[in-house]
Amino acid sequence: MPIPTAASLRRQRSKIDAQRKYVERLVERMKRENLSLHLCLQPDGSHWRLSNGRVVQDATVRRLVQQHEVIGCGDALFDGVLGQVYRVATSEK
Repeated sequence: MPIPTAASLRRQRSKIDAQRKYVERLVERMKRENLSLHLCLQPDGSHWRLSNGRVVQDATVRRLVQQHEVIGCGDALFDGVLGQVYRVATSEK
């Protein structure tokens, strides 16, 4: 295994930071606009969409559902599979 260089570590860290910031912005948008995330099953495969119709990539969904504010609102069809609907939990004061 090659030893990573400072430049390659910087690129990797930058990519991870960009992904993290995108997920944070998505959570804030879901909160602000009261959006939910749905798994849509279609003939060409399954796709994740927000309730406003915007498509969300699978890799982003995996990071999104790991956020402590994002909760599942339904059951998964099979064990070990992501649920089909997610929302951002908000506290009512």
